[in-house]
Amino acid sequence: MRMDEIGLAESLATAGLDYVGMVATTATYAPPTLVTFARAGGGGEFVCAEEVAYDDPQRVAKLNAAWMRMCTDAGLFDNSHRFLVGVKIEESDDEDPVWWWAEVALMDSWDLAGAGAATGVLGTGAG
Repeated sequence: MRMDEIGLAESLATAGLDYVGMVATTATYAPPTLVTFARAGGGGEFVCAEEVAYDDPQRVAKLNAAWMRMCTDAGLFDNSHRFLVGVKIEESDDEDPVWWWAEVALMDSWDLAGAGAATGVLGTGAG
């Protein structure tokens, strides 16, 4: 099944992300799945982490604040608060899903750790 861009845009908007569009598959970016493996592999000096207790009643707000701090410190955003997120562009029962980059812009009001994760596009459940 091919990705539904309207559904993707709606799910991202729930998280407070404005869907700008898909990055051309001819772009010379590493695929999101490869970036995930590189990030998980360790070995480098750069470590960016914060801890929030699972039972903290302010967990979602603290996770969102931590995400913003880490992204700002790492220079993730351009001047328009645009950045890339990995999204599934194709899925079937017979093969692993295919992921690629979508360009998004952070809206004035956003909630990646709560509403965004609950949509399934940015995670597997709120908080």
